[in-house]
Amino acid sequence: MHLKLESKLFEQERKIAQSGMPGSFHNIEIVAQKNTKSYEVVFHRLGTSPACGMMIGNSLLSDISPMLEAGGWAVYVPYPLVWELENAEVPSSRKRFLRAQDLFALPDLIERLVNDIGHILEVS
Repeated sequence: MHLKLESKLFEQERKIAQSGMPGSFHNIEIVAQKNTKSYEVVFHRLGTSPACGMMIGNSLLSDISPMLEAGGWAVYVPYPLVWELENAEVPSSRKRFLRAQDLFALPDLIERLVNDIGHILEVS
């Protein structure tokens, strides 16, 4: 499993270290901006395509839209406090768009999706 984050390098490194989760990921990418091109570059470096990946986030603009545009899966997990500039139209008609009420719903959602289509994520 790979993790891709956006923000200031030191800030994200600190958050990852405090989470106790660094060992859960094969690769951690911290980029200045999450956009379609940055997804394509990261997946190319990993030897695969965005179609094999999934972005889970609370920002329609910077988490969900770029991943969908790159051809990947995107799961929107709404959060009540979102910066106004991050608002965008919910792409509910997009084939690879999913919505989860909260993070606790993700395991079941991903399991149902995998059962429905066979596989979605490449796990090294």
